Amino acid sequence: MSSPIISVIIPCYNAELTIEKAITSVLDQTLPNIEILVIDGMSSDHSLSVIKKFEGKIAKLISEKDKGVYDAINKGIQYSSGSWIYVLGADDYLADPNVFERIMPLLQADIELLAGRIQNVHSNHPLVPTTFEPSFGLKIFLKNTIHQQGALYKKSALPNPPFKPELKVLADYATHLSFKIKNSKVGLTNTMIATCSATGISKQFQSKLYIEEWKMKSEILPLHWLIINALSIPFKYILKKLF
Repeated sequence: MSSPIISVIIPCYNAELTIEKAITSVLDQTLPNIEILVIDGMSSDHSLSVIKKFEGKIAKLISEKDKGVYDAINKGIQYSSGSWIYVLGADDYLADPNVFERIMPLLQADIELLAGRIQNVHSNHPLVPTTFEPSFGLKIFLKNTIHQQGALYKKSALPNPPFKPELKVLADYATHLSFKIKNSKVGLTNTMIATCSATGISKQFQSKLYIEEWKMKSEILPLHWLIINALSIPFKYILKKLF
């Protein structure tokens, strides 16, 4: 078998009810040469038992304590062999078996990141869209316009570390901003990449989310965008709390 084209990183912690569907959605892909790396944070439920059912079909399984989801993702990238990285949540799954084959021509273009659409399910907030549409314009300086489960990253273009492990929720946003700041070539596709459960911390709109956003942006954004965000971040928090 030739080297994998896409390395799928699945961070997992206590996901016994959903991890099988996540893994199966990757194994069902019609595109050959895909590897799966599952990084488990020493789940206390039966996640490992479910994952081990796929022994021989998973390129790498690591189960050890980590510093959070982004630390787990970074570990997976470290052990990956593919030229492209895709991160799939343990409670998410690819939209259909042809996703990767459909976008393969785009990955062969001169781009460093490809962003597609996401279907959100189980959302309890009216401002969370059923369909997430990616963009890569100036709006990304105000909000994350690329969904991590809709993104494929060229491994050689990722920063070091790929995702800041000290960030608990917005490390993917920080990475997307780094691509924008360095004027990376980014492709957009109408392809629905995955179905995602919109029940995580980032969709609960707690104050700590916006505090993290401000701290993250204060380290990487130019001054004029930081001033604009000093106004927009509190506005976003108030707006989300009103609905």
